[in-house]
Amino acid sequence: MIRESSKRSGSCYLYSNQQGTDGAARQYYDGCSLIVLNGDVVGQGSQFSMNDVEVITATVNLEETWLGHFQPARRLQAVSDPPIHTIKVPIYLVSDHPSVPTPKFSPSFAPVTVKAEEEIASAAGCWLFDYLRRSQQKGFFLPLSGGIDSAATALAVHSAARMIHQAIDSGNEQVLRDIQRIAEKSETWRPKDAREVTGEILHTCFMGSKNSSKETRERAQALSEAIGSYHLEVEIDPLVKAFTDQYSATFPGRRLRFRGEGGSNQESLALQNLQSRSRMVLAYEGYYTKYDNSSADLNPIGGISKKDLRRFIEHARNTWHLEVLGCFLTATPTAELEPITASYVQSDEADMGCTYEELSMFGRLRKINKLGPLSMWQYLCSEWTHLTPRQVYQKTQFLWHMFGVNRHKQETLTPSLHAESYSPDSNRYDLLPFLRPPLTWAYQRIEAMLGKMEESEGKGPLEQQSDGYLTVLNYCSTVGRVPA
Repeated sequence: MIRESSKRSGSCYLYSNQQGTDGAARQYYDGCSLIVLNGDVVGQGSQFSMNDVEVITATVNLEETWLGHFQPARRLQAVSDPPIHTIKVPIYLVSDHPSVPTPKFSPSFAPVTVKAEEEIASAAGCWLFDYLRRSQQKGFFLPLSGGIDSAATALAVHSAARMIHQAIDSGNEQVLRDIQRIAEKSETWRPKDAREVTGEILHTCFMGSKNSSKETRERAQALSEAIGSYHLEVEIDPLVKAFTDQYSATFPGRRLRFRGEGGSNQESLALQNLQSRSRMVLAYEGYYTKYDNSSADLNPIGGISKKDLRRFIEHARNTWHLEVLGCFLTATPTAELEPITASYVQSDEADMGCTYEELSMFGRLRKINKLGPLSMWQYLCSEWTHLTPRQVYQKTQFLWHMFGVNRHKQETLTPSLHAESYSPDSNRYDLLPFLRPPLTWAYQRIEAMLGKMEESEGKGPLEQQSDGYLTVLNYCSTVGRVPA
């Protein structure tokens, strides 16, 4: 299309295209910027590259664009067309002075194209690596089934590893720093090959059962060894048996059976789903677990903040005379995923590193007021007067970090009632980018402003830090307790 447009118009066409993932993380722009003169390619950028910025140049003769304005007469009627009057002006696109040497113009060449299968490998690899370094995650976990789908997914990660290693070998220092940070390696570490990169960013697992064949198990193991992923094998039979035993205990005298054992289609499907979801339980972990309590058909409270939800419960208690709701309001919010002892009861707010009040404030300022880190910190300094400006900064930075790390969870939310402007449902109401750029600029501005404030007050930065809060932040980063 670009070549044809340049050829038809007799022009030099400069095509610049983004290279990388867009904010919504649903598209990947492949780059491949072009310089086209009269339909001929004289400059082309790389396609699916790890480079953050790429510049291409070409020396073109703009006088040649004039040739494109002359079209040969194809019919006799063209002879009778009225003449085009021209006006000569003393302006030249290129110098006509004989003392100016003629530059060496860039030669044209056939555009470089990739096959469909190459495009899949490159696009998937670049997209996965772009996600890793922008989301600040440490790698991928992939259950290998020994089938083609999981194998293709593993190969997409390995493709990223190959491109990372190639970029490092070609001298791309930014990619080297990114993979060092992701793999938590020192500045002296350099991967010797793509398999070593794969081993750092991809953990695979074969989740076998009594129904798994020897062939699929061996294929998964062989693929892992070939690409260099860290591989484990676990058995899901104990999990499945726990579910089937619970079914038999709930319905005495009944046992789930496969069709081959005389069971119905529904029973057989249930047993198959039990195995699939047992693998899901093993694959997922965390405070807000995807596809467990978040799995439903409808979620009527999904668009309501915790603060407003408490107000609703209090309203129901007072208006509907449901006094039993009082104990729900006074109870400590807890997921009850850890053992309760005489000295410990798990608390949501302790696990998250912030209160629900603070979390609601953050969500409203981000979504409704559309504030970024800097403007949010300035606002909260006047609201959270019980904290020093540096403590407010630490908490603001922590909330933005955890929001970015867990942003992907909003993509799988069950359809919910859109009850207010504040809603975490990104597919319908909170249409924010899936991946955000680094917040370095905002944090540098805050640090500079804090430095001036603390200098005027005669206090050093360390004197205003809250050790207790920092401990909570480090704890949350370690165990993965995050805001839902």
